Amino acid sequence: MLTRLKHTIGRTPGLGTLLRRSRERLIYPWIPGRYLYSPFFRNWWDFLQKSQHWPFERHQEYQLERLQALLAHVETQVPYYRRLFAEHGLRAGDCHDLDYIEKIPTLSKQDVRNHFADLQAETLPFKSGVSELTSGGSTGEPLALLKEDRFWDIENAFGLRSWSWVGYKPGDRILQVRGNVVSDKRLDRGQTWEVDATGRVMLLSPYAIGKQEMTGALRAIRRFRPRFIHAYATSALLLAQVLNDHNLELPVRLSAILLGSEPVYPHQRTYLEETFHCRVFSHYGQAETVAYAPEGPHTHTYHIPPEYGLLERLDSDGQPVTREGAVAEIVGTSFHAYAFPLIRYRTDDFVHYTAARDDGFGFDFPVLGPVLGRGQDVLVKADGGYLPLTAFSFGRHMHAYARMQAMQFEQKRAGEIVFRVVKGPGYGDDDERELLDEFTRNARGQLRITVEYVEHIPKTQSGKMRHLIQHLPIRGPYEAAPKWTDRG
Repeated sequence: MLTRLKHTIGRTPGLGTLLRRSRERLIYPWIPGRYLYSPFFRNWWDFLQKSQHWPFERHQEYQLERLQALLAHVETQVPYYRRLFAEHGLRAGDCHDLDYIEKIPTLSKQDVRNHFADLQAETLPFKSGVSELTSGGSTGEPLALLKEDRFWDIENAFGLRSWSWVGYKPGDRILQVRGNVVSDKRLDRGQTWEVDATGRVMLLSPYAIGKQEMTGALRAIRRFRPRFIHAYATSALLLAQVLNDHNLELPVRLSAILLGSEPVYPHQRTYLEETFHCRVFSHYGQAETVAYAPEGPHTHTYHIPPEYGLLERLDSDGQPVTREGAVAEIVGTSFHAYAFPLIRYRTDDFVHYTAARDDGFGFDFPVLGPVLGRGQDVLVKADGGYLPLTAFSFGRHMHAYARMQAMQFEQKRAGEIVFRVVKGPGYGDDDERELLDEFTRNARGQLRITVEYVEHIPKTQSGKMRHLIQHLPIRGPYEAAPKWTDRG
C-alpha cells in the first residue's frame, strides 16, 4: 500500500518515479541491487568503510561537526525548532561540544503528532524529493513521518555496511521475508514469491507460508540461489517452523540470516541457526530512524555507529544515565534527516546502560546493551497456522495510520480478531476501508476482522501499549518469547 507523497522541497522526480520508489522502499527498504547505481550511495559506502576504523576521539569530532550543521539548519528552516530555540534561549552558534544537545527539550511521539506541519523544513540545503512514510508503530501508536529521497541512500549505506561484517557484498542475492506483498495475479497462480526488478532480491510472502505453498517456492529459491535471508524475526521463525514441521530444507547454502525491526531471543537464534545452518545477525532500529545499532561481526552485542547520530540513554526525568546496569530510555538524533528532523526523540525503548566500548567488536564503537520491553506477537489463522503481527500490521505503511491515535488487536478464537481504533483528526470511512482491504488481503481468507472504535486503549505500567492481546496458546519457537509488555 502506497503512502501519500509530498513534493514540496527541492527538485522532485516525476510522479511515476516517486510512486515506484515509494513502493520499493515499503516492500524492502534496503534495495542492494538498485543502490549500486547511485553515486551518492557509493560515496557514503566508501566513507563508512573508512570511518569505521577511526578512533573514538575522531568519531566525536565528526559528531560535533554534524550536530552543529543540523542545529544551524533547524534554527533557520524548521518552524518548530526556530520557536523552541527562541523560547529557551538556544543558538546553534553556541554549540561547542556534544553536551550542548542536553539543553534542547526532548521530543515525544505526541509532540510529533501535534506539531507535524511545523516539524517540516521550509527548504533544504540540497536537492531532494521528499515523501511521506507512515508506520503502524511497534506498540500500536501509528505515526506519520517525512523522509527526503537521499536519506534512503545513507540509510542503506549504514545497513549494508553492517551486513558486510558477516560477508555481504553489494549485489549479493537476498531472499526477503518481511512484510512483502506479492501481486494478486501471482498468488492466484499459487506463486507466493517474485523477484524484484534488480534481479537481486526475491520476495517471499509471509502471508502464505505453508507446506503447499513452499513446494513451488523451494524450487524457485533453488533457481534464484540467494546467499542471505533478510527477514523479521517472526517471519524467519515461521519459515523455519514450516520447514521443520514438514521435513523440508532450504535448497541453498546461506551465509547469514539478516534480522531487524524485532528482537530475536537466544532460543530462537539457536533454532534458526540449526534450521538454516548459518549465523543469525540482527540490529536495533525503529521506523523513525533516529537510532541504529547492529550486532558486531563476532558477538551478538549491539554497537552504536557514531556516524549515524547521537544516541542518548536517559532516566525518567530526562537526565543522562551513567550507572552501569541501570534502566535507561533510548533517545535518538539522526544527523542525516533534514526534511523532518527529530532531535532528542524519545523512542519508548529501554536498555540496561553500559559504558563499554568495542567488546571484541573490532571497531571503537560504544555498546548499546540488550533492548528491554520489546516482544513478538503472532495471530492464529483459521487453519491453525500463524501470521506474524509485524508483517501483518505495524510493519505496513498505510494512509490511515496518519489519522489514527492508537490501535490494538485482540484474539480469543482462531481465525477471528477484534481490531480497536482510537480515531485521530480526519479519520473517516476511507481509512477504515483501506485498513480492512489491506488486512483482509494479507489474511487470505484466514481471519474474520471486527472493527471497534474506542476513546482510549489502556497502557501497561511502563507506559507502553500492547499491540495484541492474545488469549490463544502459541507453540513452537514463539512460545517462550516475551510479549510487548513491561520492561525490567
